[in-house]
Amino acid sequence: MGSSLSHLIEVRNVSKYSMKCFGDKNKQVQEKRSKKTQTKTKTISLDQITEDMLTKTKEQEIINSLLKETKSKHIEIIYNSELTEFDQRNIRTKIIGEQKIIFLVVTDRGSIFGFYQNDLVDKMKCCKQIKATSEDFFLFGSPYVYQTLEFYRRNKQIENKNTTSFTLYEDNNNLVLSCYSSFWITKNGQIGFNLCAKEHYNLPQINQNVFTGKQKTETTLCEKLLILKCL
Repeated sequence: MGSSLSHLIEVRNVSKYSMKCFGDKNKQVQEKRSKKTQTKTKTISLDQITEDMLTKTKEQEIINSLLKETKSKHIEIIYNSELTEFDQRNIRTKIIGEQKIIFLVVTDRGSIFGFYQNDLVDKMKCCKQIKATSEDFFLFGSPYVYQTLEFYRRNKQIENKNTTSFTLYEDNNNLVLSCYSSFWITKNGQIGFNLCAKEHYNLPQINQNVFTGKQKTETTLCEKLLILKCL
């Protein structure tokens, strides 16, 4: 969508700085130029541009960060809860026999977080619980639109003892999915968080939930679940 929001801000700042540099002698000329710039800007909704550009920039930033962290060249979507019913059966059919997959959660408030599973998800009997393990495994999150994606790996003492990564529950369970000692999602989309997560992962010592920016005891709602395949 043309130039980015940051570019527009930069141009405006340069214009203001230039007006001061030229002094009073050329003040009228600069004012005319400023008015022309303002007129052009008014032809488009700045609020709409801002929202679209932030979304676009955020999506590309997330993709680039995940590609770099997983050492991949391409990422494709293999499951989208907006297109396929959110339940264990549908998720199971997409992840069985797969490796290098990302579970990405988008909340109703725009927070983004999830985890990366490098190792193969073993085949299990239909409707049975899947308890996956992975040597290479990490969490990631960005609670706010303006915040970059942060990555969190297992604490060394935990990593050497336990490689459990996630659990996909049996079909009749109210719990759909849980990420080991981090968070879980129920069938109605409620997301709960493990208060002891920092004992297992290298999370920062802050009072807020690093994934949502809210209090650690607060639940949140899953707006969308994506499962991505790294290639």
